[in-house]
Amino acid sequence: MESQYRKLTDSQWEAMSSSLPTGRKRLHSLRVIADTIFYVLRVGCQWRNLPQGCFPKWQLVYYYFRLWKSDSTLARLNSTLNMRERKRLGKVDSPSTVSIDSQSIKAGPFIS
Repeated sequence: MESQYRKLTDSQWEAMSSSLPTGRKRLHSLRVIADTIFYVLRVGCQWRNLPQGCFPKWQLVYYYFRLWKSDSTLARLNSTLNMRERKRLGKVDSPSTVSIDSQSIKAGPFIS
């Protein structure tokens, strides 16, 4: 597990780029946009508090985050990367069993 933010490597970007809409020309590359979204998620800062000069304007990054969230791009990306990692580990693409923690359900009514 990483203890601090690191920019996407070339191999990480290659794995991600096939799941993103990279067709048209943009002022800022989608790699920079994705890097900035990961920065916010890793560091936990507010969109408006992105360091100026290092990243595009927060409004642009937030626009892409909302767009990708609403059109399920982020969900597709997550699913694709999970399947690739499972294949790399020699497992079946999608898991065949599910585990449910029944203790959290039983304890629910007793929490005050």
